[in-house]
Amino acid sequence: MLTAPEILPYGFLIIGVVLQKLIVSYLSAAGLGFTITTGRVSFDVLASPGIVLVMAALLSIAIRPATAHPSKGPSLLHLTATKAWPALTSIFLFLMVARLLVEIGSISSLAGTLSQLGPYAAAALVATLGGIGSYITGSGTASNALFMPSAAATGQSLDLPSLFAALQHSGSAHIGVASLPIIAILLAALPDRQPNDERTAMRMALGLALAWLLLVISSGALQIALTS
Repeated sequence: MLTAPEILPYGFLIIGVVLQKLIVSYLSAAGLGFTITTGRVSFDVLASPGIVLVMAALLSIAIRPATAHPSKGPSLLHLTATKAWPALTSIFLFLMVARLLVEIGSISSLAGTLSQLGPYAAAALVATLGGIGSYITGSGTASNALFMPSAAATGQSLDLPSLFAALQHSGSAHIGVASLPIIAILLAALPDRQPNDERTAMRMALGLALAWLLLVISSGALQIALTS
């Protein structure tokens, strides 16, 4: 069961994450870390999850010919290229637009606009923005990088900085499980894909994302009511 071709990539990923943590910690202690630093942010290259993801993907592709039957269908690379490109394109365009919004100051001015709406409306919009960012990119980290500054600033203006930061983080983290990249992975992994599978997956993911979003917003509103 654990050695099945469908399960092995997850095993590679888990083992890779553990090894990466151990290796990066050792290298950092030895002063051998590789960090890219700008005036505002720093990035630890060796700690990037992309390294483990790429290695797990390459290992999965390398062992697939020995465990799969290529005659039964197209190759893994072909499936990835044909089924994943819509989600990848959406992510790329979102990140481009997000970076443009940061550069022109729209994200900074967003905090001022949200704080004028009152705590309840602001909480709902903060959670929604976090969810949108995570739904499109599939990453709570990307959503937090974009919207967390405005969420924290909005909370600061309403004397609720921790709550609004938690709403942003919770919205982005929970909705990530029903994001476009997750849908793309699911569809690419289906052995006998039907024409309506994509529509069904999108409908179910949107319903799940909406349910999580309403739960996050409700919990935020309850916390605001309790602290008022």
